[in-house]
Amino acid sequence: MKGRIRELVYGRLCGVIRTRSGQNVFFHARDLEHGKYNDLQIGGVVTFELIVDRVSGDRAARVRVDEPAARAVPRTSGASD
Repeated sequence: MKGRIRELVYGRLCGVIRTRSGQNVFFHARDLEHGKYNDLQIGGVVTFELIVDRVSGDRAARVRVDEPAARAVPRTSGASD
């Protein structure tokens, strides 16, 4: 499945991925492949496997970053002298 990172909780090393169909799916840093949790950005596109757990609910596993979030470009003032 594909989705975008919607939320990151740095103190708990977890977050939420929003799928293309609008479902919010929990993930933990231990579910990442080929990357570091602290390098993740909200809005980044990821691929993952959806795991259905009867106890804790749906969660993402084998999360891989496909496309990092676009970084904000600093604004310049429109005033000219």
